[in-house]
Amino acid sequence: MKFQVIAGILVRILSISALALAACIPVAAYFGESVSVFAFSAGIAAATALVLHFFTRHKNIAFSKRESFLSVGLAWIAISFVGTLPYLISSTIPSFTDALFESVSGFSTTGASIFTDVESLPKSILFWRSLTSWIGGIGIIMLVIVVMPSLKMGNYQMFSMESSLQERVTPRFKSLGYRILMIYIFLTALNTALLHLGDMPLFDSLCHALSTMASCGFSTKNASFMDYSPYIQYVTTLFMIFSGVNFTVFYFLFKGRFSKIRDNEELRYYLLFILVSGVIVAAILVFRNQRDLETALRESFFQIVSVLTTTGFSSADYLFWHKSAWVFIAIVSICGGCMGSTSGGIKMGKTIILIKNIQQQFRNFTHPNSVRKITLNKKIISQDENNAVISFIALYFLSIAAGSVILLCFNIDVQTAVSAVVSCIGCVGPGFGTVGPTGNFAHLPDAVKLLLSFFMILGRLEFYTILILFLPAFWKR
Repeated sequence: MKFQVIAGILVRILSISALALAACIPVAAYFGESVSVFAFSAGIAAATALVLHFFTRHKNIAFSKRESFLSVGLAWIAISFVGTLPYLISSTIPSFTDALFESVSGFSTTGASIFTDVESLPKSILFWRSLTSWIGGIGIIMLVIVVMPSLKMGNYQMFSMESSLQERVTPRFKSLGYRILMIYIFLTALNTALLHLGDMPLFDSLCHALSTMASCGFSTKNASFMDYSPYIQYVTTLFMIFSGVNFTVFYFLFKGRFSKIRDNEELRYYLLFILVSGVIVAAILVFRNQRDLETALRESFFQIVSVLTTTGFSSADYLFWHKSAWVFIAIVSICGGCMGSTSGGIKMGKTIILIKNIQQQFRNFTHPNSVRKITLNKKIISQDENNAVISFIALYFLSIAAGSVILLCFNIDVQTAVSAVVSCIGCVGPGFGTVGPTGNFAHLPDAVKLLLSFFMILGRLEFYTILILFLPAFWKR
């Protein structure tokens, strides 16, 4: 194991963290809050990076898969620990476990929170919460689009095929990463501007835009979007849809390569799923909850899109809806958005492949001698890629089952236990029971919060990247 390479990666991650913390200093100064909180936090991150820098004397060392996976896991852990500093130093979260939970929730773009009253928090802390989610969102995009496909492993290799139709979007990974970052910044700025046009204060507009594009759901209001105007809810719904789209789609859009978008099967299913689910839930609200048509459509699509993209914002408390609507909320929370987006969950592309596997089994019963390949975006899925997807989905549900059983041992009710695990593994945020859209995770035991923090990182990095570190063979020469 070439630890100099890993140290070099951690130096970059900690340097980015220090810059992000420093960016909060002007916000604290503007609102007359403690600047030392973020100055001290940035200093700790920078000092740690400087110490690690002394272990990276040799610059050009070959990078293997082992270093890559260990670097990704350690980087996510390191940035999560750095994220706790402002909470602990400012005493907004006295408990380390709670601070770690909030930090992991932000960087993993889950949006689950232990805060019971976010409106009482300092503005600079609110900004830091949203900024952690924004950094985590662009981080996972860069990881999935730029870094992991080159390692040719499982689901990430699958994404590489899916996003560019077996072609490199650009001959240089760094060039692609830069363009994706510019698109991410542009959509965030546009979202901020449109929210501000709807009479949302500029600070709130920026914080919500940062969280929206990251599919996180951290809000500056206790009621999330429930008290905002229909215009603001419609704008947020649109940008939540954007956040769940494969970001290479925006790349092709800006490049004018519309044929690539037209051939994107996952995108079509994603939009169709939103349309069908939104209409059905709206019908339930009209006939079962006596909503007028416009309110039903607005509340339905906002919640469906929020849960499907694992953003976690809420414009209504769906726990008061008819229970038949809960079924759709539960289903879409597992499916997730598109591969290569900031959303969590299983992802729409993998769900499509699962459905096609089931269809193929039925065809084999009726036509046992037929030979048909499973395809996605007009490209054949190899057997290895197909096995990787099926294994991932099986591991996803096994993890939910195991996590739920563990939480039940802490005398947590079944609905809350299962929902909390599904929410954290899928990076959804709110769930059902006591962790619903108007609830939070503050009441859970510390051991449960630590377990759920692990599940958030596990789900965000899609299991294999973390679980492979626990295999003895990984550490052998």
